[in-house]
Amino acid sequence: MSMLSDSDEVGSSCRFRKVITLDSDEHAAALQAWDQTYNQLSPGAFKGALQQIWLGKLHVFRETTNRAVAQSGLPTKDCFVFGVPLEMSDTALFGNQVVVPDSFFMFRSTDGFSLRTPEFFDVIGIAIPEPDMAAALGSQLESEMRVLLSGAPMVLIPPKPAMAEFRRCLSSLFEPRALQPSPLVDAAYWQDLSDGVVAHLVSLLQTALRLPPPTPSFPGRCRVVEQAVAFALSQGAEPVTVGDLCARTRVSRRMLNYCFQDVLNTNPVHYLKAIRLNGVRRELRQTNPAPGVIRDVAGRWGFWHFSRFASEYRSLFGELPSDTLCRGHVRPT
Repeated sequence: MSMLSDSDEVGSSCRFRKVITLDSDEHAAALQAWDQTYNQLSPGAFKGALQQIWLGKLHVFRETTNRAVAQSGLPTKDCFVFGVPLEMSDTALFGNQVVVPDSFFMFRSTDGFSLRTPEFFDVIGIAIPEPDMAAALGSQLESEMRVLLSGAPMVLIPPKPAMAEFRRCLSSLFEPRALQPSPLVDAAYWQDLSDGVVAHLVSLLQTALRLPPPTPSFPGRCRVVEQAVAFALSQGAEPVTVGDLCARTRVSRRMLNYCFQDVLNTNPVHYLKAIRLNGVRRELRQTNPAPGVIRDVAGRWGFWHFSRFASEYRSLFGELPSDTLCRGHVRPT
């Protein structure tokens, strides 16, 4: 059950909301106006934190997760979205591009996104309405920047000092002193803050270069994994085999395994099992407790050996299926 604090109105031109989550689905739902799905991939109890600030039309949020997660979906409509990692335990994968600690990534809301995070990921996101982005570019930069932005989704790497300064700028928005009462009555304060973030971002874009792939074969292997994952997710509770993925992607089992190891640092069997376990968890959280319901749900997702299923479930999520079933129907008092 998520725990909410420091919520909602703090000024006429600014809103702030913070939530602590204990489940990847709760975390995905907490990001307002986004339609997305999170699948937990690494074992252990999930804990996340999400802080959101609305500076007029500008949406800035800081997201922290302690487990590797496969994210996908659609953000707020008609905007550009930028992701700026603050700290990460390993590289991330954005679409078919690697995200390294000193890079940032961007995409348009019409494109949707696919992000595979490392075990620990602390990132600040910025959603800017497209008209506001165009206005910030100005006539002199507009044509040059529009060429760059048209290439989204992409991962960019700016000079390290510029990236460090931008991180400091964004992090300061979430410091307690930034939300003290003294400036809250002044709408101009929040507008200046919003303008400063966008101007800083435009400056960063001018100095950034596209991050090249780690190896020449990496983009092709990413496409294979992308096709395989999309197919597996499209089947819902219908069990998908490695043979099904090979037929769909038209590669051998060995090549499929190479692609998954290179891109996701796992094998297809483990990944498919994690996706199905997430499907079970998602369904249990929405199901009324009743005798035999866990077995029924597990069976629909292809888990027939109940004791093995319970062990694998506990290994991934840090709790038994029965705990999830009961917790999903506890309401705060």
